[in-house]
Amino acid sequence: MKKAKNIVLLIGIICNLLYILLQIFKFVYHCITILPPINLKYFIIGDFVPILITIAILILPVILLIRNLKNKTGKVLPIISAMMCGVVSLLILFSLLTPAIPQYLIYSKLGLIDTYLTIILSFITNGGILVLAGFVLLIVGSVMSTFKPKVE
Repeated sequence: MKKAKNIVLLIGIICNLLYILLQIFKFVYHCITILPPINLKYFIIGDFVPILITIAILILPVILLIRNLKNKTGKVLPIISAMMCGVVSLLILFSLLTPAIPQYLIYSKLGLIDTYLTIILSFITNGGILVLAGFVLLIVGSVMSTFKPKVE
């Protein structure tokens, strides 16, 4: 189980780093192409602050992974890591899903669509799958790290 929890934590960290890179590329693309300088501060608050929050929260699982690799055990850091990852994942998933709802309502009112395809596509293109997979793996890896390895 020692290797499994480290692999789960590592894959979760990689998924979240890919999400961060995707968001940075989107941020740079919007800054270069379509964003007037006046609206840049609102775009930074709306798009760059979640990136910084994700990076700040990612520090806990990285420290936990390093502690696991050094065979140090403890219960406080894994529990805090699991709780923080759960809260931040809910906040990020909420911010990824809510912009698609008005778009769906407008398209539905115009009679252009009658499915939830816009919500699903918006979720996928904004990196929702990476966030969901990354934070679920981090939570599972953190919970696995609370148990002491069996000495045989």
